[in-house]
Amino acid sequence: MSEILREIRLDNTVLVRFIDQTTHYYGGFFHVSVLVVCEVGVIPEHCSAGLNYEETVMLLGPTALFKKRLDRMGVPQEEIESMKTQLIDQFWEFSRGYLSDSTFPCRLISAEAIKLRKDKSRNPLRFSAE
Repeated sequence: MSEILREIRLDNTVLVRFIDQTTHYYGGFFHVSVLVVCEVGVIPEHCSAGLNYEETVMLLGPTALFKKRLDRMGVPQEEIESMKTQLIDQFWEFSRGYLSDSTFPCRLISAEAIKLRKDKSRNPLRFSAE
């Protein structure tokens, strides 16, 4: 399964998708898994003073993503839908304020750009014989 269970567009331009990735576990039991994907467009307004917009787009592309997996193992078949709802509702209850904050897009883009800069600064040929 890979259907979008819920999609929320926040005022700060963040798009939050909850994607069903539930699989059969054993017998009549399932591994309920919901992938949360937060998508932020890389636009000049989201680039903080220390970030160059063009460089950031080169690193991240047109969007920055934050992903989180919500899991519950051993869920009986008759409880799958209610467990998905429970996982989504719990996540949303605790994360809504953080994700809705007007500074979240800038912080996410900045963190992802820094992470990618560090990865690119490592020698890509470190395993080659010199």
